[in-house]
Order: sequence, then structure tokens, then C-alpha cells
Amino acid sequence: MRVLTFRNVGAAKATAKDRLHPSLPFIAWATITLFAFVLIAWVVGAPFAQAHGHPVLVSSIYKTLSFVSHQFPSVPNKSSTA
Repeated sequence: MRVLTFRNVGAAKATAKDRLHPSLPFIAWATITLFAFVLIAWVVGAPFAQAHGHPVLVSSIYKTLSFVSHQFPSVPNKSSTA
């Protein structure tokens, strides 16, 4: 492995061993984007599922989101939707 000094830290002087694999930035971007889409789908999907009579799904989504959001102080119970 090559020792980096002040003279050889530039990107133009980096060897192939010193560079990241080309797909690593894409994998990081795709992972973060997928996580964001899943989170948005949960936030949008919970009221939609509740409106269409899926209380078990809604309860599990709200319970999961209650760890990261203060807007869900309690998990809705099954009897709250008629």
C-alpha cells in the first residue's frame, strides 16, 4: 500500500488501490434513497391503510414510527377504527 504524503494526496496522483470502487458511491446513494422512500411510504401509507380498514397494519406502522417521531404519542388500538 502506498503511503500518502503532501506531494501525492491529489486525486490525479492516486493509484488504483487508493481510489474507491466506482460502485460504492452509487450503493450508498441507492441505500439512502431507498430508506427515504420507505419512510415516506410509511408516513403516507398509514392514514391510507387506516381509511381502508387495515388496523393491524396501521398499528405496526405507528408503533415503528413512534420511536422516531413525537407526533405518535400512542399506538392506535384495533377498536379505534370501526
